[in-house]
Amino acid sequence: MEKNELLEQAFTFSMHIVLTCRWMRKRKVEWFLCDQLMRAGTSICANLYEAQNAHGIKDFIAKLEIAIKESNECVFWIRLLTGLGDLNRPTSERLSSELTSIRNLLGASILTAKSNV
Repeated sequence: MEKNELLEQAFTFSMHIVLTCRWMRKRKVEWFLCDQLMRAGTSICANLYEAQNAHGIKDFIAKLEIAIKESNECVFWIRLLTGLGDLNRPTSERLSSELTSIRNLLGASILTAKSNV
């Protein structure tokens, strides 16, 4: 089975988001902030898993586009939590770097898929 780099990076990012949210909850960060970051961050990979069994190319593209929208939301939550001081700079920079790589791969995948429609 061929390794899917995008799926692997998104899965690793999801794990890092969950671990980060656990850490923030222990520090008594408002639950709704952690919850929003958790939902957006894990949704990226969940949508990629759904895309693996899409009902045609249009459904596949739709799932990827949802994943990129969730990644946009994740950028916001990371920025907000960092600005509030609830997320430290090294963690913020690591998550942002991972997210940039995922977003680049998602964008390229969407363009490739759209060229095959």
